Amino acid sequence: MAKMKKGTKRGKETLFLVVTLLSAFLIIVAAGFVSNLKSLRFSPATQCSDGIDNDNDGFCDFNSAVTCPGFSSDPDCYSAEDNTEQVLNFSVGPGDGQDSYATLYENGNYALSVYCFASDYDCNPNTNSAFVVRDESGNNVSYIDETGMCISIGDVNQFCPTIVGNCENPSDPAFEIKNGAGNTVSYIDQKGRFCVSGTGSRAAPVAYFDIG
Repeated sequence: MAKMKKGTKRGKETLFLVVTLLSAFLIIVAAGFVSNLKSLRFSPATQCSDGIDNDNDGFCDFNSAVTCPGFSSDPDCYSAEDNTEQVLNFSVGPGDGQDSYATLYENGNYALSVYCFASDYDCNPNTNSAFVVRDESGNNVSYIDETGMCISIGDVNQFCPTIVGNCENPSDPAFEIKNGAGNTVSYIDQKGRFCVSGTGSRAAPVAYFDIG
């Protein structure tokens, strides 16, 4: 019976050791990969980046050339992060097909068909159909109805809107309008200050006097 040479035996032992160490290394790497994979969070595409005409208006996404070939970009998408292809407008009106008293648009613009009153007291509407904004203490700081829009700014020398420009991250909002991306474009704060980030139109002028 032939005897195994010492060199051959040592070679096999070395090969076995190398294979064992390599297997252990691969197991560790694979475990780390699976662990990292589990920790990943995949964000779903928004309506303005998902390649779908979600509101069936013939327009698609913020950048249709990339996500919706053959479509024109949706004008109601304000960024790829916008999560709706629909316009998110807020209107106060009679609800019978007539023009709204006031409309705050998703792009930060606004339209008023009524007077805008600036009061140095609480805004107390004379009708039961008014849209009322209250502060944390329950005091009326603004309202909108057929008689006008009241903002209780505490200083009748202010303008209406009180702030025009950047309305993002208000410190003490009582009422907010946000676009599809979740950015605040208009708000009325706890003091009654009215902020818009866009431009406006008014069918009626602004009036400044004490209606408290």
